[in-house]
Amino acid sequence: VLFLSALLQYTPWGYMVRLYPKKGKTMSVKNYTVEGMTCGHCEMSVKEEVGEISGVSEVTADHTTGAVTVTGTDFTDEQVAAAVTEAGYTLK
Repeated sequence: VLFLSALLQYTPWGYMVRLYPKKGKTMSVKNYTVEGMTCGHCEMSVKEEVGEISGVSEVTADHTTGAVTVTGTDFTDEQVAAAVTEAGYTLK
């Protein structure tokens, strides 16, 4: 469970909700390269498995480049590697 604080902010385009980690939690954005993804289904498999890691708030994947970006708090490279392996792919 990710604990976030929200701030409602007015912009010229309307209201926007900004999410901030609660005190003591540092938001991390880490980039990885995954081998073996060849289609959109592959991307979804990786995103689903990595997204189940506690503390992960967002996962993006691109099968054309193998790029996977993970955003969240309190997750490790080892957890991401295990999730990618569970999805059937290899973390480079």
